[in-house]
Amino acid sequence: MREIGTLNKYIARRTREEYRIDNADKIKESNKISRRKNADKYAFKDKEYSIKNADKRKEYRLKNADKRKEDSKQYCLKNADKLKEDRKQYRLKMKLEKQALISIEV
Repeated sequence: MREIGTLNKYIARRTREEYRIDNADKIKESNKISRRKNADKYAFKDKEYSIKNADKRKEYRLKNADKRKEDSKQYCLKNADKLKEDRKQYRLKMKLEKQALISIEV
């Protein structure tokens, strides 16, 4: 038998991780609701975090520029067909939107 050290272990003798795995959907939904209710608080914290870590992000980008460029190149080579199809779809969408705007103006 496990040692009981946290409240969640009292519930069916589960650890915190087991509880979170079993109730993942419930936890995600409650997090969404909490995030909506406290949107301004989270926005402030996110902005504060962004400002605090701006130098770290810049340093990382500069330090790993070659690696990021190589990864991007490898991704493009690996997914060339998908990217080509996405570009076709985008061009078609833009063409249709342009035609719709022209027909509205006329």
